[in-house]
Amino acid sequence: MKKYAPESIRNVCLVSHGGVGKTTLMEAVSYTTKGTQKLGKVANGTSIFDNRPDEKIRKMTISMAVGFFEWKDTKINLLDTPGFLDLVGDVIAGLRAVESAVVLIDAGSGIQVGTECVLRQVTNAKLPHMFLINGLDKDNADFGKAVESIRETYKNSAVVIQVPIGKGNGFKGVIDVITQEAFEYEREGQGIGKKVPIPENLKEEVSKYHTELIESIAETDEKLMNLYFEKGELTQEEIISGLRNGILSGQLHPILCCSALYNMGVDLFLDYLVQIMPSAATRTEVEIKEGDSVRTIPCKVDGPLAAFVFKTISEEHIGEYNIVRMFSGKMVSGVDIQNTTKNVFERPINMYFLRGHDRIETQEFTAGDIGAVLKLKDTHTGNTLADKGANFIIPPIKFPEPLVSIAIYTKNKGDEDKIAVGFSKLHEEDPSFIYKYHPDIRQSLLSAMGDVHIEIILEALKNRFKIEVDRQP
Repeated sequence: MKKYAPESIRNVCLVSHGGVGKTTLMEAVSYTTKGTQKLGKVANGTSIFDNRPDEKIRKMTISMAVGFFEWKDTKINLLDTPGFLDLVGDVIAGLRAVESAVVLIDAGSGIQVGTECVLRQVTNAKLPHMFLINGLDKDNADFGKAVESIRETYKNSAVVIQVPIGKGNGFKGVIDVITQEAFEYEREGQGIGKKVPIPENLKEEVSKYHTELIESIAETDEKLMNLYFEKGELTQEEIISGLRNGILSGQLHPILCCSALYNMGVDLFLDYLVQIMPSAATRTEVEIKEGDSVRTIPCKVDGPLAAFVFKTISEEHIGEYNIVRMFSGKMVSGVDIQNTTKNVFERPINMYFLRGHDRIETQEFTAGDIGAVLKLKDTHTGNTLADKGANFIIPPIKFPEPLVSIAIYTKNKGDEDKIAVGFSKLHEEDPSFIYKYHPDIRQSLLSAMGDVHIEIILEALKNRFKIEVDRQP
């Protein structure tokens, strides 16, 4: 596989309200970039990203999935996070590993409760982000209303750079507001648009958004403002450059559109991830803690190793993957490194780039990239990996306090000792819940983010560790 410099890597976290289509978008991206030969579907259980048994049953993402894709000489690492509010821990973890986020918006509903929740997390992480209005194939799709729902909060910083052609069964394609070119798509096709003339009934709308875009860009840059006053227009290069800088500074948030379900407009979405979203090279330093002091170190390919485990995933018959973000240096297969969080040595052997449940073996990870290491002995979510002899850690992920607690009792005698082991393993994958035994009252308490979160944890305890419990209440 080709090696990529940080300038050619995009690390992006997909976030949204539940059911808006993040996993479906991952499938469309994978198919369009020829990462897979078939367009997988969540509804029929063929998705390579929602591949846990409980995800197939519930038809929802429960655990963060990772996918790498190659497009226009760029490596794109996408993180597919759960949309259900109880599972926000994975959203928080994913945002620690990326330079930007894509917020998916339902074309029929606009901003929803879950959207507001994940947007708070994106804002707290101070990440540049774009909006992708998805589901334009739905009968109730209303692009204009979806845009207005975004602009209620974001005002003129939310800039439209794509306009849909039609909606519902009449959705045919996408118009690029910057180039003022239109593209139509075959439903469930290869994902590559065919250039067509802009429909007459949309020319005025496209022109309006084009003018709004230029004015918003000019307001973020005095040089571009002067050029706009002088010429009354900006070149495509000036628009792209101004948009890229405005996104990086947090002053602009582009709005795109597509139908991920039918793979329409996904190629243009990928084009703009490459053209305007921040590369891994824009992260120039990372915060570390060394003893009682906090400082930053530079993110350099030729620097010392500084990697952070932001997710642990367990796969039946395979073992545990630790998903790492490489901030500095390189990690090489067979070369000992140090887990500075636990002060133990590890030797990475089985190293992969993941695309859902598919994996591509590699001999090294370098700064700016995201990869997975299989079967490390004592390493899990929140741990720092560094060169031997290092004594710093990257600050761990701060998960929210659990909101719901229940008392639990094992149904079968002899499971009392096994239950602690089971919860310990599950906690390595999902640190957002807490299990604690209180000997003074001889009671075990499970605390999680909500009732559905508790159900998922107890199902995993039963299915993976064969431990059944009664709960109260």
